[in-house]
Amino acid sequence: AVETYGYTYEELLGLTIFDIRNQDIREFTEKQLSQALKRGIKFRTYHYRKDGSRFQVDVRSVYGNNESKDAVISIIRDISDLEKLSKDAELFTVSLDILDDPFIVFNNDRKVTHWSKGAEKKFGFKKEEIIGRNINEIVPENKLEESEMLLRMVKSGKVFKNFETIRLNRYGEEINVSVSASPIYDADGIFAGLVGIYKDISHEKRLIKKINEHEERWSYALDGGSFGVWDWDVVNNKVFYSNLFRVMLGYNEEELDDSFDSWKAIAHPDDLPYILDKLDRHFHGEEYIVEHRMRCKDNSYKWLRSRGRVISWTEDGRPLRMMGTNEDISDRKVIEEELKNKYKQLEILKQEAEEANKAKSLFLANMSHEIRTPLNGILTTIQLLQLMNANNEQSKYIKMIKESGKSLLGIINDLLDISKIEAGTIMLNEEAFDLKEAISDIYNYLSVEANLKGLEIRYYLDQNIDFGIIGDKLRIQQILTNLVNNAVKFTDDGYVALRVKKVTDDGVFEKIEFVVEDSGIGIEDSFREKIFHSFYQGDLSPGKRYMGTGLGLAISWHLASLMKGDIQYRSSVGQGTTFLFTCEFRRSVNNVQKSKADNRIQTKENVNEKVILCVEDNIINQQIMEDILIRRGYKYISAYSGVEAIDILKNTEVDLILMDIQLPELNGFEATKIIRENEAEGEHVPVIAMTAYGMLKDRDKCMEAGMDEYITKPFDIERLYELIDCYLNIDV
Repeated sequence: AVETYGYTYEELLGLTIFDIRNQDIREFTEKQLSQALKRGIKFRTYHYRKDGSRFQVDVRSVYGNNESKDAVISIIRDISDLEKLSKDAELFTVSLDILDDPFIVFNNDRKVTHWSKGAEKKFGFKKEEIIGRNINEIVPENKLEESEMLLRMVKSGKVFKNFETIRLNRYGEEINVSVSASPIYDADGIFAGLVGIYKDISHEKRLIKKINEHEERWSYALDGGSFGVWDWDVVNNKVFYSNLFRVMLGYNEEELDDSFDSWKAIAHPDDLPYILDKLDRHFHGEEYIVEHRMRCKDNSYKWLRSRGRVISWTEDGRPLRMMGTNEDISDRKVIEEELKNKYKQLEILKQEAEEANKAKSLFLANMSHEIRTPLNGILTTIQLLQLMNANNEQSKYIKMIKESGKSLLGIINDLLDISKIEAGTIMLNEEAFDLKEAISDIYNYLSVEANLKGLEIRYYLDQNIDFGIIGDKLRIQQILTNLVNNAVKFTDDGYVALRVKKVTDDGVFEKIEFVVEDSGIGIEDSFREKIFHSFYQGDLSPGKRYMGTGLGLAISWHLASLMKGDIQYRSSVGQGTTFLFTCEFRRSVNNVQKSKADNRIQTKENVNEKVILCVEDNIINQQIMEDILIRRGYKYISAYSGVEAIDILKNTEVDLILMDIQLPELNGFEATKIIRENEAEGEHVPVIAMTAYGMLKDRDKCMEAGMDEYITKPFDIERLYELIDCYLNIDV
């Protein structure tokens, strides 16, 4: 008591029980004392030392009756250390439940005595389900021997940390865990059990597995491919190379040290400034990808593609370490060089082809003039002969010559058209016209040609079509004429049909489908892919029955494409063919193009007063033109060249000029420009180009030179009369 309370023996004898208790609880203390005097009592309370400090005590009071008086004998035990241990144990238990990792305690018999909240969550067993059960409930069968070994180790007093193994949850699913364990001893120092911490490392295991897989893949890629890895210590100028980099260049480890200067020494001197500049740019934020050459051991050079990135920096922004790869691209560079050479060769061939194409176009343009000029004389002479009183036999031969001439003209026109298409010089004339009139011309042609062969004609025209449209009337008629002509040509018995119907109409554009159908010989499947190719015909034998150039469908298909249309067909051998030409047209406000003539109307009596100057360098054509114009009633003047024409105009008034293009000394374009320059204000003599050219945007050139209209040789006499009447304002 002296040691516990801090009083002397004499001081203790002078104290009451209330002095070592808190005076505030005197009444409670007297009550306890009364009970102790009667029957004894056991309780816990707090006592105070002499210095005022408080400590917890365990009191056991026993009533005793001696000869002098009644007395209570109390045994008082200081239990302050036990209280601390209890609080520590309680805090430890709470801590175990707060943490996510499972904490498990089991005794020497492997019976679970403590099961934390983390253990419940991870292994699935509730505390009330597992307490008292064997810890082997969560140990896989193949890990039982390992578990026994760990238990023996702990019993011997050892502590183990982060031992990786496998445990089971209540559903038998395996969990990768890291176990740390230490022994528990009783008051006598005898082993009483084990406390273990189980950390779930399943996620880490999966990550490690993925990392290992990636490392394995990269290892295979680097070892089996053409990549070399490098790691540059920028501060110390040391470079680590993977072995493959040295192998690429043929060096061994001793021959290529780790200094940055050694690396610079084998870089191609022409590439080194570029490489260093790219490195400096990378240090300031740009991507580092460089293709450069490195010298091999045998003094040859290999092309490498180097790619890298700074992975660590100093606090003030200077590079510390940079890593990257080198890829051998020598083979690719060889291929690129070969391709460059081939591209150069192709460019040369392309230029040669373009020059050849220009030469071909120029040749065809000149040939157009040279061929059409005499052909014009032939056809116009034939037309004049038809106007004479020829007997039946003469008329028959005249007709034969005319048909042969028309056939020859058709072939020439096809050749020139396909040449213009190939050269990209063909132009569409977008003007308002009456589609109904254009189709009527095609139908009239079909009627004549089909009747000559005794074929039935089927015709349908959708009256819902708005016939006032904008487009190239002549090109549309050319497409339809080609299709109709083929249908008649390849049909000996049966019918030829022409159907025109509206497909769609949005108020601005209307889509129209033209169908040409026949019951002829049909088209074999082997020709299907080539039917729209130039110069291609189904029958190419020397004795072929059907004549032609094989250009009609090719020209039609290209013209349809230029008009953003389409031509398709379906056919069966011996059962006929159907061609479908579909095109979209803009609707016109006025259905018929306005005439270029003004409102002045003259009568046929005025014809004899009109003077026409014909500028033509071909004597035969001059004679033919004189006959044509005089027969109409016009006065005729001729000029051999552009210079002669200008001289005539100085002293003679003319009402209209027919101007050839290809003339000696001064061509038609140049002569027309001079004529326009010499005209007085308000004066304008109509000039109609009359040329055998059929290419190179001739119409546009004529308009730019100041001409009013354009007609191509060979021409139809009636068409020429119409143009002259129009520009002279003659109503005949």
